Amino acid sequence: MTWSFLLFLALAIGILILFASQNDWDWYWNNYKQRRMVNLFGKKIARIISSFFGVVIVFFSILGLTETFNSKTEIRHNNTEPNQRMEYLESQNNR
Repeated sequence: MTWSFLLFLALAIGILILFASQNDWDWYWNNYKQRRMVNLFGKKIARIISSFFGVVIVFFSILGLTETFNSKTEIRHNNTEPNQRMEYLESQNNR
């Protein structure tokens, strides 16, 4: 698996958590972990906490995607092989 696939998967999961918590979807809130959070904090605070975790996951996945794509372009820009090849060819022509 590549990093970009995992980051896209995390982005999708974060968006799903965000929408499920805000839209009051029953399948999400009937999960035993979510029921426990509702019992501890109440529905309103549980929705805020769950939405916060969704936003954090989306934020870090977008940050990771931008870092991944920027690092690949930096590797391409810092490649010195064509310059070295040109210097070699120029030195061969000057003999």
